[in-house]
Amino acid sequence: MKRNIGHSRREFIKRGALFVPAIFVPKLIRASSPQHLNAAFFRAKVASGGGGGSCTPAYTDVSSGGYGTGNRTSVLSIFTVNFGTTGTLTILINGSHTDQVFFFNNNTLNGSNAIQFQFPVAVIIKEIKFWQSASAATHGTWKAQASSTATLNTTIVDAAWTDISSSFTLGGVNGANTITAVSGNTTGGTQLQLRGLSGSSSNAPWANEFEFSYCLA
Repeated sequence: MKRNIGHSRREFIKRGALFVPAIFVPKLIRASSPQHLNAAFFRAKVASGGGGGSCTPAYTDVSSGGYGTGNRTSVLSIFTVNFGTTGTLTILINGSHTDQVFFFNNNTLNGSNAIQFQFPVAVIIKEIKFWQSASAATHGTWKAQASSTATLNTTIVDAAWTDISSSFTLGGVNGANTITAVSGNTTGGTQLQLRGLSGSSSNAPWANEFEFSYCLA
């Protein structure tokens, strides 16, 4: 015989020999529902860039809400530090691989030179493509760095940047120079810096475009 403790019979659900107030049932269902657990896991996975510190990077186009390819002049900012160029700098993020209106000057690289990008959100850069045309000249030795706190377009402050690649040669291809030195990167940031370390840039090729394969941080 059940004891009436203020609930009608419709407010109880029988579980074995016990009667549990229905007010507790939603919690029991949520706690044991595979769909709920899977959804929660999916949200956590997306928020962490893929779960377990991994992700599936992509050259996501601006037309799909990304920052990797296409005309990104409205979503990215680009600067140079101690690195002379001729032409409009935003050519490098306007989505064209064939513009022949912009080139690097003959700059000597010594660690104080950089090309910098500001993203609207934190990203984990996993690959970079640099497009040039009319020549396969190289532009010296560089490395990639990430930050979210650096002041751009001014003298580089080492403490603000974290290395996210080994050194690599920029250029060397008439077409797309794919930079895989950042493939092991796990550091996210809203700022990317390509820092010139040694050698020199060449004014022989037209500099066309930078593109990025990335995950959200």
